[in-house]
Amino acid sequence: GLYQMIDRPNLAKNLVTFALFGLFPGSIALVGKFEKVNPKTVRVFFEKPKLTLFGKTFNFGPTSSVVLWTPYLSGNLRIGKGSLGSLFVFTKGGKADDPKVIEEFDRRPTKFGWVYAALSLSLAACALFAVQACFGPRPLLAATALLLLTASVLRKGGIVDGNKANR
Repeated sequence: GLYQMIDRPNLAKNLVTFALFGLFPGSIALVGKFEKVNPKTVRVFFEKPKLTLFGKTFNFGPTSSVVLWTPYLSGNLRIGKGSLGSLFVFTKGGKADDPKVIEEFDRRPTKFGWVYAALSLSLAACALFAVQACFGPRPLLAATALLLLTASVLRKGGIVDGNKANR
């Protein structure tokens, strides 16, 4: 699911929940402080994203910022557009009020999160070696390319800074 919470007058929290390979629950949370630019526009300054997998949470990627325009706002509905052209519609309530979702918003990075990530990658490397031993080099090359692609996304957090993209 995709959730957003305005926690204080100037704090926005975004959360995307997912199941990795359809099996392993995870989430990515993005927290930012915002300032009004005009009555229908805000600029949000986001902290580093927080990734949660296998119950462990860690920061990854850079900080970022974006300008958001809200052409329609009512008590239960908000329609907006991001500075890179993304459109979004948020409604109030529903699953966003679920205590599990609220708990997910507030997860703190694990002290040794990157150690867990490195161990997971090591296990993946061992599995790839076993695949290569059984099936030859082609599956290994495909899996390696997929891992490198994933690593490049994690390095930058999959984030495009709205201010830098518009320059």
